[in-house]
Amino acid sequence: MAMAKKDRNTRFAEKAFEMVDKVNGKSQKIIPKPYVPRDEFPSQFIDHANRIEKPKERAITCDEAVKLYGGVLIKEFRN
Repeated sequence: MAMAKKDRNTRFAEKAFEMVDKVNGKSQKIIPKPYVPRDEFPSQFIDHANRIEKPKERAITCDEAVKLYGGVLIKEFRN
């Protein structure tokens, strides 16, 4: 029973697509352009190298950060 219904639905769909093709004409197959890898490395990284700002001062330690900005410092010592 299920197979007969599937065949009926398949025929119905095929007929419907034929009717649409008669009205609108057959659609062209759209073939996507193949991906061609380019040398993208320089454009992604070298162009942006000048945008990175170098630190103006030395980095501070966590102890200095607590003294300057307050807050709680949690240090974990492992053996």
